[in-house]
Order: sequence, then structure tokens, then C-alpha cells
Amino acid sequence: ARVITRLDDGALRAACSTGAGTALQFYTIAAVPQSSKDWRRISLESLLWNLSLWSSQGRLPNAIDAHARVRLTRWPNFTRCAVTPQALRIAALWVTRFLTPIEVAKVLGVPQRYVLALCAAADAAGLLERQAIAATESPETLAPAALPAAPAPTRGLFRRILGKLLHAR
Repeated sequence: ARVITRLDDGALRAACSTGAGTALQFYTIAAVPQSSKDWRRISLESLLWNLSLWSSQGRLPNAIDAHARVRLTRWPNFTRCAVTPQALRIAALWVTRFLTPIEVAKVLGVPQRYVLALCAAADAAGLLERQAIAATESPETLAPAALPAAPAPTRGLFRRILGKLLHAR
């Protein structure tokens, strides 16, 4: 799905700010002049991601509970979408396991507004999956998922060569 617009990212971002008096107009695809060079085409997922990220302003939408465990179903296309600071670290953690936005911010040591904005954008783009909770479990009784152990330190090429030479005596 593609979107055709005359607005650049700066104008779209300004339209998402609070108190913006910009009125957006929607046209059918037949009414768009195809020969016009000032129209740009972007994917619907990218547009939804960007609009949600800019309009969330570090807050969650009402449909998402800050204490509900969620995860990303796949990596967002960060080459075409706006990103928050630490977005790669947040996405890397969220792709692997179900965590609440509060837990993600605590584990990574990043401000909650970055995590909440990315969560809102992922939900708008359809990339957010909520964890199914059994009827006998409540969200308070679930233990946080264990983080993977840090990888073993690797020796650099120079140290390995030096080690081979020293042990060859």
C-alpha cells in the first residue's frame, strides 16, 4: 500500500504537533495529477509509523497498557521511518521477547519516552504483538523474562597470533 502526498516530513511532523492548525485534505487516487513532480510516494506502513511517532510525543495511546507485555513481530524498516534515540537497542530487545515498555526502559537504562514513542509507532504500523495471558495468571504474577548472558569475550586477531607465537616455543 502506497500513499501519495505533497507534504514533506517536516510539514507532516508539524501537522502532528499539538495545536497545529493545519488541515489535511484527502483525495481519491483518480484526483491526483500523475504528471506532477511535487507529489511523493511513500509506503503506508512508513507513513503510519512516522505520524504515530511524531504525534505520540513520548506517550502511549489509550489502547496500550504500560504494564502489558508486548513484543515486535519483526524489525521495523528504520531506513524509511523516523527513529527515536536508542531505537535500535529497543527494537533488538523487543524482537526477542515479551516485555512491558516500563521493563524495556529499565533494562536498557533509557528514558521511558523513547520506549513509549517506539511502542506507539509499532502499534500503529501493526508490528506490535500482545502476550496472551492464561486465565489463571495475572500480569503481576508473571516474572520478567531473563536476559541472555553476555557473550564470552573474544580475542582479537593480533592477540591470537601473539598467543600462537609465544606458545610455539
